[in-house]
Amino acid sequence: MVVIIGLLAAVSIPLYRRARLQADETSAIATVRTLVAAEETWKASHPDYSDLPGLVSAQPPYVTGFGTAFGSWYPKGRYYFYACNATTFYQQESQNYTIIADPTVKSPYPGARVFCATIDGVIKIENASYPNCTGNVVGE
Repeated sequence: MVVIIGLLAAVSIPLYRRARLQADETSAIATVRTLVAAEETWKASHPDYSDLPGLVSAQPPYVTGFGTAFGSWYPKGRYYFYACNATTFYQQESQNYTIIADPTVKSPYPGARVFCATIDGVIKIENASYPNCTGNVVGE
């Protein structure tokens, strides 16, 4: 009896972890897409792009559902999100942004990937925190 329970646990626990990881990543990708849309909506009525605190605290907010910020990172699910506007040296307005979804901001999350997007709106997979957003495109 104990052997059967141990065998079932040995098979089901890795399957559960894999399913949870996939669900967490799917949710993170959807949130990055939402943040890309929020940045473009913000830019339609402002001269520059916003950072994540600006999108969250605007009235009405451009995005919702985030927990209390951890530094500049906002939690949602098992991921932490960061969005910054990148102001160029000679311009007053920010003409670019970077969005990062990182599961390892506060603690390790083995096997999880980091996602990012920039002004082109393409979500990419990175293998390191603070990505330069040049990784593989999601879905390829």
